Amino acid sequence: MGSRARTLFGQPTPTRDGSPWDENYHDHDYDQRVADYLEIMRRAGAFATHEGNTTLVVLQPSLVEKAHRTAIEEQLLALSLRPHPSAAALEQSYQAIRSGLASLERSGTLHFLDCSRLFDGERATTFADLWHFSDFGHRLLGVAMAERVAAILRAGPPAGSRP
Repeated sequence: MGSRARTLFGQPTPTRDGSPWDENYHDHDYDQRVADYLEIMRRAGAFATHEGNTTLVVLQPSLVEKAHRTAIEEQLLALSLRPHPSAAALEQSYQAIRSGLASLERSGTLHFLDCSRLFDGERATTFADLWHFSDFGHRLLGVAMAERVAAILRAGPPAGSRP
């Protein structure tokens, strides 16, 4: 997303504080971003179910939520937080997404796998920036996802889905 929840990345927008716009400008409209994301996931899950398919949404690991960061990850986090008011703002948004996706799973709209803290026990550098992972991190995420996908496939199609 761009500087505002409903703009593309790199699309200039008027700034709230009157400062010159640049690609790092961010409106800090986290609540709107979370609401839009959850609505999109709700629609995707409902559509997939209607079509006889299953949706798995995986909340990816976030460097801001990693319990034990390496020295490299600490530097990456500091640089990544520049356009944001604090790590807490991102943590609160991730918690809202986590709660919203869990609610969608309880309603039967989709399956949810929370991998946001998957790397907590790792001492190796698993992040390449705020959201992207090293090869080691990708392997850990892939294994976690494969296990959940296998369980979903064993369970079969959603009840009441079209053939």
